[in-house]
Amino acid sequence: MHEYVLFRVCDDGEGMSTDVRERIFEPFFTTKAPGKGTGLGLPMVKMFAESSGGYLDVDSIAGVGTTMSLYLPKSSLAEAEIIAEEVPLHQASDESLLIIDDDAGVRNALARALYEVGYQSVTTACNSEYAVEFLSRGVKADLIISDIRMPGQMGIPGFLQQLEAMQIDVPVIFATGYAEDSNIQQGLIAGKHPVLLKPFTLEELFAKIRETMLEHKG
Repeated sequence: MHEYVLFRVCDDGEGMSTDVRERIFEPFFTTKAPGKGTGLGLPMVKMFAESSGGYLDVDSIAGVGTTMSLYLPKSSLAEAEIIAEEVPLHQASDESLLIIDDDAGVRNALARALYEVGYQSVTTACNSEYAVEFLSRGVKADLIISDIRMPGQMGIPGFLQQLEAMQIDVPVIFATGYAEDSNIQQGLIAGKHPVLLKPFTLEELFAKIRETMLEHKG
């Protein structure tokens, strides 16, 4: 039988309805006002718990409060030292990523998650125009992750044309919550660049990054 270390946080706030409770681990889902939350906090905690061999339990009653219980497997110091010696550093630590998203909360949360799994160089931009400016000034990017729908005049076709004009040959992963987006329907992306449909899990994002980098390197 496994032994666990328990971290528990309780509050006496509003609690959660059944509908909200069923969606709290859904990436990008949030009940906060626009610009106040990313919807990535709890999915990241859940991913951390499960990747560590533990789990996250949530008990919430509307009008009463919420209790979050994080269970992590207990290890002896000797076991921890063995694991530390056997597990290599994340193989992506020498790759540079560029995240483009007009939502500051989303791009910062994604950058933080990527740092935590080993990426040492993550640059963020709020739109394609700024991304092109960064790249023209020498910012390194081995892979670009970009939302499809963002403010600005350039648009996806213009952004891809700019990359080609600057002779920047890096893979681009596009993320969108709209499967019917015209950029996809018109073939500007589909078949040429990988697309992640929101909501996606962090595991799916990390896997797509590795898959795309391996394909690009041939």
